[in-house]
Amino acid sequence: MDTLKLIQYPISKLFKKQQKKDDNYFSKEQMRVILDDICEDGTAIDKAKHAFINTYMYVAFFTGGRVGEIASLKWDDIDFDNHLITFATSIHKGVLDVTKTDEVRKVPMVKELANALLKYKESSTAEYVFVNPKTGSYYRDTRSITDTYYKPMLKRLKLPTIVLYQTRSSFASLSIEKGVPISTVSKCLGHKSTEITSRYYLKFGKLNQDDTRNQLESLSA
Repeated sequence: MDTLKLIQYPISKLFKKQQKKDDNYFSKEQMRVILDDICEDGTAIDKAKHAFINTYMYVAFFTGGRVGEIASLKWDDIDFDNHLITFATSIHKGVLDVTKTDEVRKVPMVKELANALLKYKESSTAEYVFVNPKTGSYYRDTRSITDTYYKPMLKRLKLPTIVLYQTRSSFASLSIEKGVPISTVSKCLGHKSTEITSRYYLKFGKLNQDDTRNQLESLSA
């Protein structure tokens, strides 16, 4: 009697990509833990790094900027009078260049973010916002920001290790939860279409189901 053999069909490339993709992102509660952190129980080294990473996370959570874009920000890119942040450049593989889409975009700056940047600016005399203390200029390798500031902060706050880039997903998903139109979110992220935004950054599974149900109920009202 022949033994039945398990036939293994090849997995679709689409599913392979989905399996490899890191779809974790910070919840609203985790975001507040990070932003409200004052590093009270941190070591001397933690406290010395706190202002940098705390301000960086404010920019990341409230603009959805890419890691390289945020790392290359200059103070001239921040318009406190008109409440705008301009993303015109990005760091990629150690090179300062244009943004990924080769476009300059302006993102509205909320009051909480503006206050955090103004406070951080008080102790800065550099051209760039996030400066490498060893060079006095921007970080040419953005992984240094992750290893030096970001991961130690997550460990100290006992938060899951989520890829820094995923703050974009946090920005997109939490904005949609708050009722911000997807077209607005898409423009802030620098996407060419809302389809890209919904495909890669919006995670319906973490939306409040009661709020979603109430919104859908309004369709028949």
